[in-house]
This record gives sequence, C-alpha cells and structure tokens, in this order.
Amino acid sequence: MSFYHQYFLNNYRKLIIAYSGGIDSHCLLHMLAQDNTLRNRICAVHINHGINQQANEWAQHCQQVCDALQIPLQIFALDIKPIAGDSLEAIARTARYQALAELVKDEEALLTAHHLDDQAETMLLQLFRGAGVAGLAAMPTKKTFARGWHIRPLLEVTRKQLMQYAQQYQLNWLEDQSNQDSQFTRNYLRHKIMPILKEKWPSVAKTIARSSQHCAQTITLLQELAESDLQYCLLDDKVLSLPSFIKLSTARQVNTLRFWLQQLTNCYPDQNTLMTILHQLIKAKRDAKPELYWNGKIIRRFQQTLYCLPKQQKDLVKQEYDWDWKTPFVHHNFNLTANIKFGFGLDQKKLPLKLKIKFRSGGETIKPYKREQTHSLKKLFQEWNIPPWQRSNIPLIFAEEELIAVIGYCYHNDYMVTSDQQGVVLEKY
Repeated sequence: MSFYHQYFLNNYRKLIIAYSGGIDSHCLLHMLAQDNTLRNRICAVHINHGINQQANEWAQHCQQVCDALQIPLQIFALDIKPIAGDSLEAIARTARYQALAELVKDEEALLTAHHLDDQAETMLLQLFRGAGVAGLAAMPTKKTFARGWHIRPLLEVTRKQLMQYAQQYQLNWLEDQSNQDSQFTRNYLRHKIMPILKEKWPSVAKTIARSSQHCAQTITLLQELAESDLQYCLLDDKVLSLPSFIKLSTARQVNTLRFWLQQLTNCYPDQNTLMTILHQLIKAKRDAKPELYWNGKIIRRFQQTLYCLPKQQKDLVKQEYDWDWKTPFVHHNFNLTANIKFGFGLDQKKLPLKLKIKFRSGGETIKPYKREQTHSLKKLFQEWNIPPWQRSNIPLIFAEEELIAVIGYCYHNDYMVTSDQQGVVLEKY
C-alpha cells in the first residue's frame, strides 16, 4: 500500500527523505523502503535542531529505524540561536532548509512528507495573513531546490490515511509534544479550527487544497504575463524602463514589479513594498532621487529608469594609485589593462612612464575626444546619464595633474592618436 505515483520519482538519481521521526515522514520512508525499484536510490537525513530536550533521543530513534530498514541516514546537528522578535519555529525551519540545500545535487530530489491537511492549513494561514494568490497557492508538489528539486509526494494524501497506514504496518514513530501546544498558530488551527470545519464539511481539507491548486494555476498565468511585460520594459542591464512600464495598467505594473524583484532577489515583495515603489519612487518628481531599502537591496530611480542594487554597495576607497601602464593594474575592486589599437587611443609619446589612478573628488575637467571645449566632469556624467551612485566609483586616469581618461567613457582629445597611428586603449577587465 502506497500513496505516491512511482513514475513521479523515477527520473532522479538520488532521493533524499527529510526524516524527522514523526508519523508523516516515517510513513514516507517506510513506503519508499518497500519499493524495490526505488530503494537503492533513497537515503534519509535527520536534522537535530537541538531545541527540544529529547532531541538527541529522537536522533537515536531515527538511526535505529533506518538501520532496521537498511536505509542510509545522515544526521545534522544545528546550533540555533533565538533572535528577539523572530519566531523560533521560523528560525528553525530556515536553518533546516539551509542545511538540506547543501545536500541536494544535480538530478537529485529532496522529499518531504507534507500531506493534504498540511496543504489546507497552509492555505488558511496565508488567507488569514492577507496573502495574494502566490501565498494562497500554498505548497507546490514539485519545485526547484538548491541544484535539484523539492518534491512532496504525499500532498494528495490525508492525515487520516497516513495514520491508517502507520497502524497497518505497526510503525513506531515519535510524538513531539509541542505539536499539541495550541499557542503555536498552526497547532491552534489544526486542533481548534479544523475539527469544527470538518464537523460541518467533512471534506473541507480536500476542498481547500483544490482552491490552492486553482491559485497555483493563476500564478502560472500571472508569471507568463509578467515575463511578457518584463521583456517589454526591461533594459539590457536588468533595469526597468519607466516610459514603457507606465504604459501598463496598474494591475500589470504590480504584477511585473513583483516578478522583476523576485527574479533579482528570489523573494516576493509584500503589497506595501510594491505600493511604496509605485507611488513614492516611480511617481516622484522628475528631479527627485527617491530610494527604498528592502530585503538587503536598494531600489532607486534615476531619471526614467528603476534600479535594484545591493544595499552594501559603497564607494571605492578614495586613494591614489601609481600605474605603470605597460603592465596590468590589479585591485580587489577593479582591474585595468592597456591594449594597443591601430587608429585609436592615447598617444604613447605623450604619456608619462606612470599614470595616476584617482576617483572623483569634485571640480575635474576634461576635453573629450573630438571636442574643442573643456567640460566639467559633472556635466559630462549628466550628459552620459550615469546614475549618481556610480559616478564616484569610475576610475579616472591622470597624466601628472591632467585628467586624460574616464575609464569606459572618454579620452582627452589632445592626447589622442591620429587615424594612421597606434594608440593605447585603457580598459577595465
């Protein structure tokens, strides 16, 4: 007797069962251990959170069960430290999946024993939190995880069916007493709310899970629409073109913005974040320089473009460097090289043996190639549409005290070779 579809698991080189010792994961482990077509590819992993006083005894129990089934088991002990204001349950879950992610390689799958009742509870919890369709879609049967996949083979199986299976095969599972504590939100829902709902609607868990599947289908459609809209709005360097973006309806703007940020950060922004971006960044005055800190990132608008940048982005140390330009310059933030090119570049005869590398401090001027007038670097940066936060990190090359090159943007006209000469081209690499 098993509840999973065998073909669903045939395409993986290794199946890693997350085994807690509880009834759900014990049933999954036992089912797969009886399957001769799969058992040579399965192993189990137990995460010892170290939170419960019985944690070490549970680990020993899991080892005994796996030994009896002749299934290899890995046990990982975590050192979890509570963080003020954060749920210990959430911290433990995050740490658990981080540990599991290190195990899953190419063509391998992590199997967890989430079932139909878990799915219904998850959807209700998301509903009570005011989640959108992404949250209401709850848990997918299959999704990418680390370098492989995360599969939940039992999502169509009820808790009652697993209990019957465990009793039929006289399984010896662990009971975590904290699962009975209704102070925890999920336990309150499981022990107080769901029984009342099942009295009125016996199949309520299956009905709720079906609604979750509908939401998952809606997510697929929204993602397909977002991919199309994002291609319409996206510039080459993964920034949003606002003139294109604002042509979309508000609903499509929100959908596209959510998808764009999820692609860049692997996290979904909440509705408040999306509304802040739409109203305070995108709709700010043209000359404003709005920004928003979110999820370790800085979301910035410059002119008609929206950027999502690392929060830790800092200016380079304002230090001068001497550069023997005939050899590459290597720095932990950037590298420079001088290459010879026919008909373009700086005239070697006009270059000193050593150039100076500096960064913007204010007041710099240069006469750009093919121009007769000297311009301030500030005006040129504006002309080149370089965002303000990038300007101070652009290497400036000086011959003695004269600025002769802005790396990646221009050379001093008076130092350039003619079309029949070989020149020196300075580049980052």
